Amino acid sequence: MIVDQKIAGYTAVASGSDPNYHQIDGLWKNDLDPYVAIHRVAISNEYRGMHLASYLLSSLISLHYAERVRNYRVDTFRRNEIVQHLVKDAGFVKRGNIKNDDPIDPYRVAYELNL
Repeated sequence: MIVDQKIAGYTAVASGSDPNYHQIDGLWKNDLDPYVAIHRVAISNEYRGMHLASYLLSSLISLHYAERVRNYRVDTFRRNEIVQHLVKDAGFVKRGNIKNDDPIDPYRVAYELNL
């Protein structure tokens, strides 16, 4: 995300099956259709408090919706209340917990949005 010709935000988006989402302590609502996984939402300190993360997330969803994607997944650290609040405000629903290879804290809260 560029604001005033400066990098204000960043995210990574992955299409296709994400191996981290294959096993969940919970249940995906839609485990059949393709989805986009949104990872690493980050906003520069210079732009914090301006709600750019919400705008970035909304823009990503709109961009992929135009490409006929209707399912989205996000995961975050259990203690990352900011991202949890952000995705809930965007309409994502908590589906359970996943585990990945992070040696410090492998558990993540997993969210899903179905449009």
